[in-house]
Amino acid sequence: MLVLFFVDPKAYFLRNLGSVNNTIVHECVHWALHRKAFELERLYNTNVNKIKCQVVGGIKDSNKDATDWMEWQANALTPRIQMPISTFKSKAFELIKKYKQVLQTEEIIDVMEPVIDELALFFGVSRLASKIRMIDVGYEEDIGTFTYIDGHYVKPHFLKKDF
Repeated sequence: MLVLFFVDPKAYFLRNLGSVNNTIVHECVHWALHRKAFELERLYNTNVNKIKCQVVGGIKDSNKDATDWMEWQANALTPRIQMPISTFKSKAFELIKKYKQVLQTEEIIDVMEPVIDELALFFGVSRLASKIRMIDVGYEEDIGTFTYIDGHYVKPHFLKKDF
């Protein structure tokens, strides 16, 4: 069986390479985990000839169908595949140590922006994906980094838990 993945060529111009890489891994997750569901659907609906993932803004209701769950699964697994936890934690620790030394600071919040950017470059992901993964692995300081409000980024900030 021939399998083709297409990424909208505009994605390379409208988004960064990390976002394009994310899309490719996302579609590979669908192929690895959901192709049998797609084939089953094709048995009942001969008009189905492709799976199409679109980014649509807005808020979706809480009633999820099978396709919604497949999208959720692909979205949840993609960053974990691109940035495996042990490698990610090790690289993050290494970069935090490096930038504390380079910037001559002991405050972790002071080094988070360059750490996020270098992790994004190292793993070939977007800045946002890197930031979210940092939070996911326990660096809550990242919540206040790269916050974009009213047309500009605000200074990195950190609030203690339960503040």
